[in-house]
Amino acid sequence: MKYVNMLIFISLLLTLNLSATTYEDGEDKKTSRWEKLNPSSSAIIKNTYDEFKSSRVIEFSGEGTKDAYILAINETKNKKLLHWQMKYSEDFVIFISLETKLGKRYLVYTSARSNGYMKYGLGTRSISGTWQRFSRNLEEDLRYFDNRNSIVKINSFVIRGSGSLDNIKIMKDLKSKSKENVETIEPVKTIEPIKKIPKKIKEKPKKNKKKPLTLKKIKKKIAKKTNTTPSITIDGENPLFLKLGEAYVEPGVSAKDKEDGEIIVTSCENINKHKEGEYTVIYTAIDSVGNAAADKRYVIVGNPTLKNEESEKSDEESNASSHKESSSKEDNKSKKTASSEEESEAQAKLEERELEISEWERELQFREKEISKREKNMEK
Repeated sequence: MKYVNMLIFISLLLTLNLSATTYEDGEDKKTSRWEKLNPSSSAIIKNTYDEFKSSRVIEFSGEGTKDAYILAINETKNKKLLHWQMKYSEDFVIFISLETKLGKRYLVYTSARSNGYMKYGLGTRSISGTWQRFSRNLEEDLRYFDNRNSIVKINSFVIRGSGSLDNIKIMKDLKSKSKENVETIEPVKTIEPIKKIPKKIKEKPKKNKKKPLTLKKIKKKIAKKTNTTPSITIDGENPLFLKLGEAYVEPGVSAKDKEDGEIIVTSCENINKHKEGEYTVIYTAIDSVGNAAADKRYVIVGNPTLKNEESEKSDEESNASSHKESSSKEDNKSKKTASSEEESEAQAKLEERELEISEWERELQFREKEISKREKNMEK
């Protein structure tokens, strides 16, 4: 019996190892797989021994989130489950660079408690100063915000902040395999009783005279199930004013349906931050029956040019009224309690971090192009 248990244990280990690719475990005592995002930075990358884990790990030390470190992955196989261990006691930001069917995308993971668009909070335990283990299904994290998209390639793992990392792996989602097997087995069970149906059809051929359902009848049947449509809630300002050159950061949007509860909202925008004008962000949400809802946010970049003097005057009047409104809002804010002031400060910090992350994404994209060019030249 002992030998049987040992064989089962070994076979499980083999299947896990075959389904996983390790990109960093520190055991080779090297740091050559890592690069600083800013080569001129004074940040340090070390391969060191961790007494608590009794193994070697990668340690980063620099000026907090000002310094970033990139690990090339280039995973094109059907492995979408990211696993890593980390020991951080200060703020960090992780970027996973992806090539998708709809172009370049970045998944972002932070120590926040809440999520944003394409951004996930890992919670305060991630900066507890102790070793923590994390696993993320990148395909599911992408499709939660972009349900028509899928991953083609995992480009790189990038982290900002000082701390330690270990056991970075990309593996197959074994749970999803088992689900697929169940789905393929179910239809086989339903085929057997269907063989008896032709006898009944021969006895009562009149049943074949029934007309097929028309599109109108199908719509009526769906309407009987539910006549409610999802409701979309837009957070933040609407219209939203941006300075010329300032990147648009989604303040947040959600949708609810009476039957389905919370449902995914998709957004579409073509904001040119370098050109003054009025733009729109269109939100859509569709429930499980097919009922759709749409709403939009107006985004105004800079001070759009006006056609005549009258429009200029009207703008001045509206600006004056908006200034009055803003001043009255400031007066109301001053009357609030100390707790509400702390909440507003926390919100301001979150907004600043959102802007930082968007800038970091652009910086990462530029750096990745440099690295790919250098690799191509080395191959030549």
